[in-house]
Amino acid sequence: MQTEPISRENLSRYLQLLTNDEIFDMDTGRISCFGVYDEESDAAMGLIAAQILPRHIVIERIYTVPEYRNKGVATALLELITDVPEDMRMTFYLFTAEEDADTEFLKNRGFVSANSKYSYVCGNLGDMVDLKVPGSLRKDCEVNTLDLVSDKQIREFVFEGAYDTFLQFPEMELDRNRYSEGSLVCLRDGRVEGLMTLEELDAFIRIGYFNCKDARTAYLLFSEMKDLLLEEYGAQAKVRFLAIEGEENKIGNYFSKSEERPIRVYKKKMRG
Repeated sequence: MQTEPISRENLSRYLQLLTNDEIFDMDTGRISCFGVYDEESDAAMGLIAAQILPRHIVIERIYTVPEYRNKGVATALLELITDVPEDMRMTFYLFTAEEDADTEFLKNRGFVSANSKYSYVCGNLGDMVDLKVPGSLRKDCEVNTLDLVSDKQIREFVFEGAYDTFLQFPEMELDRNRYSEGSLVCLRDGRVEGLMTLEELDAFIRIGYFNCKDARTAYLLFSEMKDLLLEEYGAQAKVRFLAIEGEENKIGNYFSKSEERPIRVYKKKMRG
């Protein structure tokens, strides 16, 4: 069993294990991936993906090929990425909303459960309600995709006030590589009135930030987003809204049927 960083040179070995999102994020430098392979067969045994952020490191995914499970693969990968130089010692986090997550594995390897104020509100595009948007609002406001709005305009709306630095904006800046072209911005007289960030992932569409100055602007952004995604993905596409501290009911009102999934957070603090 041999560990190694995953790069363009050895990507073919792990191609069947990586998601399209992980390949793209490695190319842009957003995440780093490490793998384990069998030295005799040269077959990939598993991988781990992590993101180094300004104040902590997030483990995005740990995966072991089924035939190699219970052979120490995941343990070797965790030991590899947590064995960092003293000047890089930060807290490692892993968060999950999946019911089948192996949390006992994490606890047995030094991770502890942390307080979480987060959850996902999950549903299908077809279960989103139809909102009536006044025609006067459409005349007053302009909805653009994120790529047509400057960083300065976004900073004035998001970063000059209170914002979440753990799940919404962990980079503490606007990481355009992270968001899809479908992310929407509502402007009135050149100023941002609302923002909805979308990540079009392999398994679902994630709305990590949805904030507007008033309910009318929120209706407009939501209506535009629904029409855009329905046309591209269809009614059965899965959507997850990130909810923070009691936002679940407000977001749930946008669905006729939805499910709330608490996000569990685990951390391991590295000590020098």
